[in-house]
Amino acid sequence: MKTTIATLALIVRDGELLLGRKIKKGADIGEQTLNGPGGKLEEGQTLFECLATEVKDEVGLTILEEDTEEVAIVTFHNGNRSIWRVHVYLVFAFTGEPCDSDEMVRSEGGWWYRFDTLPLDQMLVSDHHWIPRALLGLHFRAHVYQNENGTTLLKPVEFLAY
Repeated sequence: MKTTIATLALIVRDGELLLGRKIKKGADIGEQTLNGPGGKLEEGQTLFECLATEVKDEVGLTILEEDTEEVAIVTFHNGNRSIWRVHVYLVFAFTGEPCDSDEMVRSEGGWWYRFDTLPLDQMLVSDHHWIPRALLGLHFRAHVYQNENGTTLLKPVEFLAY
């Protein structure tokens, strides 16, 4: 099974995290869940170029590399369907205002969610295990073993040193 490399932006401001509802039809995983912007690394792109492109395309914000920090690499084992290695970045500054796209839209709760009241019931089942660590700026690697659509963990999330 081929491993897909991807990026994920955890865009933060004043104790809040930007989350949008993934609406892209046929998304590999997480359709209709709340998540940060991110996506597949394309051939010839650097990780930051991928991150910046996904943030711009999905929520309309512009970011600079010096305003980001890679905090985690999370490998998602999605049943027998796919393996994703996701480079997770905290994004501390941006220009623009979040806007809807054909891949991600604001939810009924808006774009911004306090760290202490994240809508975990609307996110991927594994998110409440690793996102709080990332928001603290902890550096780690994690392995998530879940069913093919990401709704059930098959075993506990494994955390390793970064």
